[in-house]
Amino acid sequence: MLTPALKDAIDAMIPSMVEHLSDDMRNISIRHQPHTRKEDSSSDTQASDSDDGLAPHPRWKRPSKRGSKNHLHVAFRSYLREKRVLKGKNGSLPQSPPIETIQPFNHNHDCCPTLDDLSIDWSDSLKKFSWNTEVINILVVDFQLKIKNSTYVQVLFHTEAMSLDNLHSLCIDKLCRTQFECRQRMQIGKYSNLEEMNSVSRALLGRNEQRQCLDRCNTRKHGTLERRRKIVSQNRHRNPDTWDTIGRIINHLDVDGVSGDETDTPIGAIPKVVRRVGLPWLNPNITQLLHAVETYAPATHEENMTIPIENSSLLRILEQKRAAQNSIAIQRLPHNWYNDHWYKANLSSAHALLETRKSLIIPALEHYRSQKQP
Repeated sequence: MLTPALKDAIDAMIPSMVEHLSDDMRNISIRHQPHTRKEDSSSDTQASDSDDGLAPHPRWKRPSKRGSKNHLHVAFRSYLREKRVLKGKNGSLPQSPPIETIQPFNHNHDCCPTLDDLSIDWSDSLKKFSWNTEVINILVVDFQLKIKNSTYVQVLFHTEAMSLDNLHSLCIDKLCRTQFECRQRMQIGKYSNLEEMNSVSRALLGRNEQRQCLDRCNTRKHGTLERRRKIVSQNRHRNPDTWDTIGRIINHLDVDGVSGDETDTPIGAIPKVVRRVGLPWLNPNITQLLHAVETYAPATHEENMTIPIENSSLLRILEQKRAAQNSIAIQRLPHNWYNDHWYKANLSSAHALLETRKSLIIPALEHYRSQKQP
């Protein structure tokens, strides 16, 4: 009978053995993809240092198949926990350094942070505050050295992917969540009365839930946009002129022209059904056109007698009960792409801001008649 320690050691070795065997069979060398992001200096403030926490996350994630375990990310999280600058597995949050330590460093770079005693000032920026910049630089250099020395055996050093710049960006990404929770703890800690603390805690919880909802909505809109583009590409052979025009409309409207959804069933009901929340400024003819486009989603699979392998989406009711009141109209669209009643209800100053363009023909598209229907 295997001892528990020996069994755990064998279980830990199995994934790496399978990975090496697979690599030998494929005869392909492992290459880590650079961890880069397309973002400017303004996204730094929005992504990691924002105080309201209500805007949709700028880095939406497109749904995709789960890939292999990223050992670099696992190792970096483990390293940051060892240095006590990341939220612990037990939920404990790291502490900020005392002001007496930070002030001399900011004044004349005295009392510099050392590798054995590192702490982040969670109340300030991770990228712009000199103390935090110094701490993160120390962490990144030390972590890269550990990778080169094979401290983390499952992470193979890659010069480009694991450069100091890429590891610096990855480190900040790992610290953002902890910073967000630390700032919430600071807000609650300002109150000494238990009732006030509970009230603030409930308000912050509500804001977190609203932000998560907006993140999901943002991701769904991007998914809808990509699905429509795919439908246009797959069905262009039916009538190239019509479908090219539809493609231009979809691309011009982009993600801001995708309507939202709201749950139309009671909480916990299965199956969940959602209902469309319309865009008040968009011409209903374009809305009907996009609905017709969606009916062509199963056309390619039915005509080629193939079975779709992607996850099925939620049942969506296209008939709207209300329009999104906080939706902002896209500027510089053709005049007839706007809802005529909405346009006339606005003042002339609003018309000037829209900067409408010359009207273009909106094509008509019949709904796809599924071969499965009687």
